[in-house]
Amino acid sequence: TSKFFAKSIMAAAKVGPTTANVALKTVVFLGSSRNITPPWGGDKRTGDRVLKYVVSALTGRESTCGPNSLTHNVTVYDPLVVFGPGGCLADSGAEIQAPTFFSSELSPEVQQMKETIAGADAYIIVTPEYNHSIPPALSGLMGHFGGSCYKYKPCGIVTYSVGPWGGMRAAMALRPFLAELGALSASSLVGLPSVGDMLNEDGTPKDTENRMLKQLPAMLEQVEFLAMALKNQRDLVAQTAN
Repeated sequence: TSKFFAKSIMAAAKVGPTTANVALKTVVFLGSSRNITPPWGGDKRTGDRVLKYVVSALTGRESTCGPNSLTHNVTVYDPLVVFGPGGCLADSGAEIQAPTFFSSELSPEVQQMKETIAGADAYIIVTPEYNHSIPPALSGLMGHFGGSCYKYKPCGIVTYSVGPWGGMRAAMALRPFLAELGALSASSLVGLPSVGDMLNEDGTPKDTENRMLKQLPAMLEQVEFLAMALKNQRDLVAQTAN
């Protein structure tokens, strides 16, 4: 072990800052599978507005981290699709009848999903709170895959609500959940209250000066910093292990 760390330190000392264009592989998990209009009216699923807002911010984002220029290659996993008819996890369901780490052979679709999650540089969760906690669709979606897929990767948390509290209790419940999967949650959180008053159906802000919208860029900056630091360390460990 001591020789391994010595090699890591020596390799790190030889690595100087280099300029690169880095496309971070970013997986977005949507937490809601709701597909019914509530009794008081409104969207079947408010999260669609938030998802569009977040994905638009990611795909349109060009930032820097040290000497590197960063963009995002985004993959979205929606429980309505993944668990819906023909979805790759439809047979297992959100109750996780068949976790992937119990199977030696996976369907091509599930294998691709597993590889995409395991190969990601960062995760973003977009979710409401259900019963003041994590929606079962979200825990079932992520829980299908073992901690080895998520370890040493950062995760940003975006919660929302139709009311004034922004789904923050789900964010608090997500921190230990993510930690047990091996993902590191960024300290900055995004909590969007009264989403219908803040975002249009296509995810565009109704008022671009709304102070609540300043949360997402701040959180993404942290996620990108962590993503680059952890990516560099993973690459370094892989080099020195050979």
